[in-house]
Amino acid sequence: MPKIIDYDDKKREIAESAMQVFSEKGYYNTNFANIASKCNMGRTTIYQYFKNKDEIFFYSIEQVIHTLEKDLHEIINNPSLSAIDKIKLIIGKIVTQYENHSKIILLIELWLISKYAKNAFSEKLSEHALKLKNIFLHLLGEASTSNEIKPVNVEYMAQTLYSLVQSFILHLTINKNSPIDSEEHLKSIHLLIDGLRT
Repeated sequence: MPKIIDYDDKKREIAESAMQVFSEKGYYNTNFANIASKCNMGRTTIYQYFKNKDEIFFYSIEQVIHTLEKDLHEIINNPSLSAIDKIKLIIGKIVTQYENHSKIILLIELWLISKYAKNAFSEKLSEHALKLKNIFLHLLGEASTSNEIKPVNVEYMAQTLYSLVQSFILHLTINKNSPIDSEEHLKSIHLLIDGLRT
């Protein structure tokens, strides 16, 4: 009896292997043959799932974003956490989830590519970034209403937290050959956030 292959599972499997190739070679230096080789498949087989390298790349990045958003929503919807603790966990998730930094570096590369492409995916990436800033804004608003934090301009503080995350990601990208201690960096960010408490 022939083996039944789950189409969506196989797509995710190809994307995961492709992500490793993109991480090693970068977007521009990766070709369809590299991906096929990593997947131990013929190129014609992969064409049954993806039209081209771009489609694999964007699908892979969508999977990264989807996983991150799911994790963030679990934190946001946890009623046992204070708003400040949620913010700390969210930043911690972003800082530590991609410890090898390759997925974050690919997100930066995609951002640079899409900035010039002005396509639907660049808009989606911008929406994702805006969601993170709005999460900070919402949680800071909750913390302010419940007097969990000192009086602050929550909009500017949300932008500040968002900028902290951006600068950390940029730091990872620029210094990808010089590993940084994520835990120590996270401790510094937590000290700043805890300084908001009343």
